[in-house]
Amino acid sequence: MRRIQVQLDDETYRALRLRAERDNKSLSYVVRTILAENLGTVTFSFIGSGASGCKNISVHHDDALADDFI
Repeated sequence: MRRIQVQLDDETYRALRLRAERDNKSLSYVVRTILAENLGTVTFSFIGSGASGCKNISVHHDDALADDFI
């Protein structure tokens, strides 16, 4: 995977955030899925599919990682 930075207008960001919260997925996952659907590429559906037992881990994954490494 490659990491990129994208700037979004407020309306697009809010729409993405709402979809991520509705589907209980990370914002990154939602963006990857939308891009894959529109470009006809493959998504990594296993990302974010684990059962860690932590509520909202897909939304707060960076916080959870920081807890383990700080």
